[in-house]
Amino acid sequence: MIADAVPGTSVAALAGALGTTPRSLQRLFADWVGVSPKWVLQRHRVHLAAELLGRDPDLDLAGLAAAVGYYDQAHFTGDFVRAVGVPPGEYARTCRRGARQRA
Repeated sequence: MIADAVPGTSVAALAGALGTTPRSLQRLFADWVGVSPKWVLQRHRVHLAAELLGRDPDLDLAGLAAAVGYYDQAHFTGDFVRAVGVPPGEYARTCRRGARQRA
């Protein structure tokens, strides 16, 4: 469900779609996954952003942040760095260089 969720989907919306409460969903995730549903949703958004940047490194980063469900670019950048290890702009430059080398 998370992979198919609209970017920006909240834990409450996910819980509602599953017919449970946010707290019950958090407990289930803690027991079965080891992390929170919020963490998984954020990680999914960052992975989606990285995939989109890999396809088109020239994407506008503010627009990309909004497209994957972030309200501001600063939070997007912070989450991206924590997950990927580099800021989205640097990741895009790396993807751009790789595309030129393959061409």
